[in-house]
Amino acid sequence: MREEDFFPRWSPPPTKKHRKRPEAQVQKDIIQVLLAFGAILAVTDAGILNRLGLNMICGIPAGWPDLTVCLPGGRFLGVECKAPGGRQSPDQLAFQRRIENSGGAYILASSVAEFQIKFRLVLDKV
Repeated sequence: MREEDFFPRWSPPPTKKHRKRPEAQVQKDIIQVLLAFGAILAVTDAGILNRLGLNMICGIPAGWPDLTVCLPGGRFLGVECKAPGGRQSPDQLAFQRRIENSGGAYILASSVAEFQIKFRLVLDKV
């Protein structure tokens, strides 16, 4: 018997071709604005983590915003980044309502210019 019969050669799992994510650039631009402002933030994109061939769902609930931000005074801000023309999923809409009903702020933006306008309105309420 050969060694490969007992210990098959490990190979990474097959991957899909990397699809273009236009919202990724929007997200990067918004992050730069928030960092320049001095906000505390975390990128909280949901997704599937692949380790050693095992797919695991990351630990945030479906619909959670792309960016989790702490504003001055401790106010919560959730930021959902979309490509131009992109829409929220039903889970994202439900989370937006939950965040706003809890006193937090939520911004849906498809460009950094749109984000800056909405961010200014949020800051006026802090």
